[in-house]
Amino acid sequence: MNSPVDPTSTPAWAELENLHRSLDVDFRKWFAEEPNRAQQFTLRAGDLTVDLSRNYLNQQVRDTLVSLAAQVERLERYVAAMSGLQKLEDRAVVARPTRFDSVAGMVEDAGTGLAAHADRTFALSVSARCDRERPELCVDQAIVGEVAENLLNNAMRYASSQVDARLDVRDGALVLMVEDDGPGFSNAALERGCAPFFSEVPSAEHFGLGLNIASLMCEKHGGGVTLENREGGGARVVARFSLDFCAE
Repeated sequence: MNSPVDPTSTPAWAELENLHRSLDVDFRKWFAEEPNRAQQFTLRAGDLTVDLSRNYLNQQVRDTLVSLAAQVERLERYVAAMSGLQKLEDRAVVARPTRFDSVAGMVEDAGTGLAAHADRTFALSVSARCDRERPELCVDQAIVGEVAENLLNNAMRYASSQVDARLDVRDGALVLMVEDDGPGFSNAALERGCAPFFSEVPSAEHFGLGLNIASLMCEKHGGGVTLENREGGGARVVARFSLDFCAE
């Protein structure tokens, strides 16, 4: 269960308290005297609700409230991400015989959906051998699907217009390669891109955990993730999943 986020621990809350102390007004009495005020400012973040009149709020107070809401939301996402990492540590690989076409269809559906949302073009290809033989795989399809979605989502963020994926089976592993036509990985990203919280473009929406989670899941599945740059430009991520689990 996620730990509750305490908004009173944020800098924005402290600023809001200082501003509130400077307002010489009894808000309960104010609303009781005129309960049907036409203009109201209502802000909700989790269990926090603020409902005050626009006729009294100045822009500084509004900006503080918006900042507070953003900080609470980011804290909630961070707690959820940490909880997800903890669950990943305890997660077992449940590999079963799986049709190649089932995995390919799953990757294609994920890529097509993400590309439509990101306004990118997506294409999936398979190796000549897999196209010919359609081999049966022994994989945890849920893990393969989560890794594929992480890698595809990351590629969509950085691609200029095109993201490609390719499936192959070689050296006892299912191999998923994802490429994009973006700027490619920096030297720092090539060295530390799979480390937790690494991000070349920090943002409120992303904590730098996508590649780290993908790498951890691949390692659980007896494989790993490697980062490369394409010769013609753009990034390439290769994920491997061991096919030996059903033999254990």
